[in-house]
Amino acid sequence: IIDHSKADAMSRQELWLQVEEMREAAYGELGHEAGEDVVPLVQAGTWVEGVHLLAKAIGQAEDPGTAASLLRQPDVVAYFLDGIQTSEDASPLIAMARGTLEEIHTITKKDALTPEDVKTIEQLSGELLAAF
Repeated sequence: IIDHSKADAMSRQELWLQVEEMREAAYGELGHEAGEDVVPLVQAGTWVEGVHLLAKAIGQAEDPGTAASLLRQPDVVAYFLDGIQTSEDASPLIAMARGTLEEIHTITKKDALTPEDVKTIEQLSGELLAAF
């Protein structure tokens, strides 16, 4: 895929389809090997990593402008929260993940995020990632 992309030998749509096929295969195998409850956790963890990096970049920007609006994704947070809440795992780490996503969800439902909100999202996501 990388070679094709560098050579501009495929369209964005073709690239997206190939990546989507790999994602489906990987999550299917993961669900089969580790159990279906693991897939939403991996998906949520991937999203949390992205949110953490984004919040960190916004917090470090000299003039973040409206970039904080990129973190306002309450529906996405709710999706991952629902996936984790269906898990029957009662471990302290899962409880922490639920609590952290609930806090992030509350913040992302605001009409506008402040620099303090961005810092809080960075801190919460960083603590959750460090725990795993």
